[in-house]
Amino acid sequence: MILSIKDFSGKELWTNKQILNIAENTSRIYFQTQLDDLVKGMDKNKIVCYAQLRVDNKSIADNFYYFTDIKNLELPKPRIRIKSDKDSIIVSTDVFAKNIYLHCDKGDVTFSDNYFDLLPGQSKSVSCHSSVSINPDSDIKVITLTDSY
Repeated sequence: MILSIKDFSGKELWTNKQILNIAENTSRIYFQTQLDDLVKGMDKNKIVCYAQLRVDNKSIADNFYYFTDIKNLELPKPRIRIKSDKDSIIVSTDVFAKNIYLHCDKGDVTFSDNYFDLLPGQSKSVSCHSSVSINPDSDIKVITLTDSY
């Protein structure tokens, strides 16, 4: 398990790595701390906690946690890059991107994931199924939370 606090540029401010043995069909606390001690000296409006569970060096689950209400986050304007890879697209960003939404007006297009968050340095493969031929570079529109205000 890897827990890390990063600023929106991707700079790691804190990290905790643990090797866990998790029994099937169980629930247990594996990390606990005082929140105020953890984020002391950090601007809660400009950081995110990223939690990742890895097995055999592959991520099997991950999630983002915030230290303030979403409306208070001081999100930077990301530059989202997409590139096609067979029946999927690879999404990446230069800074933290909140609620990435992929949209295509051309035909009936379905994406395997939408409204996801992404850190700089990460990429996400999203399957794309369409009833018509599309060009990801020109036909897919990318919107993030910062585009809504």
